[in-house]
Amino acid sequence: MVPKPKTKTKGASASAVFFKPGTVVEVSSEDEGFRGSWFSGTVIRHLPSDRFLIEYHNLMADDKSSKRLREILDIRQLRPILPPEIGEVFKFGDEVDAYYNDGWWEGFITEELENDRFAVYFRASKEQLVFSKEQLRIHREWFDHKWEKDESNEAAKPDESKEAAKPDESNEAAKPDESKEAAKPDESNEAAKPDEFGQGATVEVSNDEDGFSGAWFEATIVEAKGNDKFVVEYQTLLADDDSNLLREEIDALHIRPPPPNTNLDGQFSLLDEVDALYNDGWWVGVISKVLADSKYVVYFRSSNEELEFHHSQLRLHQDWIHGKWIIPCKEKDESNEAAKPDESKEAAKPDESNEAAKPDESKEAAKPDESNEAAKPDEFGQGATVEVSNDEDGFSGAWFEATIVEAKGNDKFVVEYQTLLADDDSNLLREEIDALHIRPPPPNTNLDGQFSLLDEVDALYNDGWWVGVISKVLADSKYVVYFRSSNEELEFHHSQLRLHQDWIHGKWIIPCKVWYSLKLCDQACML
Repeated sequence: MVPKPKTKTKGASASAVFFKPGTVVEVSSEDEGFRGSWFSGTVIRHLPSDRFLIEYHNLMADDKSSKRLREILDIRQLRPILPPEIGEVFKFGDEVDAYYNDGWWEGFITEELENDRFAVYFRASKEQLVFSKEQLRIHREWFDHKWEKDESNEAAKPDESKEAAKPDESNEAAKPDESKEAAKPDESNEAAKPDEFGQGATVEVSNDEDGFSGAWFEATIVEAKGNDKFVVEYQTLLADDDSNLLREEIDALHIRPPPPNTNLDGQFSLLDEVDALYNDGWWVGVISKVLADSKYVVYFRSSNEELEFHHSQLRLHQDWIHGKWIIPCKEKDESNEAAKPDESKEAAKPDESNEAAKPDESKEAAKPDESNEAAKPDEFGQGATVEVSNDEDGFSGAWFEATIVEAKGNDKFVVEYQTLLADDDSNLLREEIDALHIRPPPPNTNLDGQFSLLDEVDALYNDGWWVGVISKVLADSKYVVYFRSSNEELEFHHSQLRLHQDWIHGKWIIPCKVWYSLKLCDQACML
């Protein structure tokens, strides 16, 4: 299994200077629920291979213990304590670290309140909390053994929002794990949720369960339970015994009002990002072909499938962010656009929370009927060089070079990877792969090898191409690339990068440039 990207470091000699025994440091964790946060601790011992024994200041060994937690951590999980800055001024759109549950969590200021208080939005959990000025600091990155600041405040961390594959659960950094005494956010510290929904109100509801992530289902508010919980009755989903409409208790974070109709004529264009009504829910996709009679083919990234819809089953996709509806920009067709994405546009790739996941049979939303799929990629001949994706844990979102060994029929192919070895390391790995997970190698659209800040790229790492975003431009044709799924950064030479492209209905599509700060939401279409 291919490991996820890890942050590069410079070796033991450099680490000895910054992380001597007794040094107070900040520590990141790879445990689920802690990614993206930093906790203070003290270096106890420097171990071989640039590992360190750390004792946390505020985290305990277990719930009942008064003994501080100790862990052995890699150097890439350590950084010095961020020095305080005098006279910090916070404003809307600033990327900040917020001190919460004994750690610093990264977010964006979405509202300036009275009495030096600020609402901070955490993308991973889609939550907002209110903090005083004293609980915030401007976000900084520890890179190449020094603290760096993004002057524009625009390129710090990509939104989980733009991944093509199903989101990696390990990237959920907002809700700490109880094992480290980081409980659910204190209700008293939360910013205003969406307006209270009255009994009988029509709403849309999302669900984090497997097979439902990214889809929105129409429902009616039955009862407000308090603590931002509501009982809803779905308008189309049935209970397990099929006798009544399904009722569930839902958190306000998973409820939103129905979006406004922004496409009055019902017509859509190629590459419009849309919601498609399928199996009783709205699933996000992209128009990949415009047909006759007001019909369209919609491509769903997460399942790598296409389905045909009538315009009456579609609506322009919108994101509900801080009480406003935001329309992402259109993606770019590489065959008709310049290779470099237009810097003036909002990112086209959807938020991870809005991916078109495969429906779960438990709520009568089965996997799309194979018979309804749009045309598969052209048949690949024996010996053809291709790229192959895989849905297995640790591989999702990456593409690996392979060679077609044999066509098996029913859109199945045996491929031999060019770099991955079989379990016994004796031969190159061979697997039978569905045509949906095979594509030709993308064309080179970046002939000078230079990239710009916020370009979405594929980075060659651990024998595969992994999608990321340029978060920093360095000297000597080097770049720092941020990987959303693992919330980490790595440094690459331009020869290890290529502009990211999506293979949609036999065409290579280049997404728009990615913008992160909510400060730039006015460059999207705000309704």
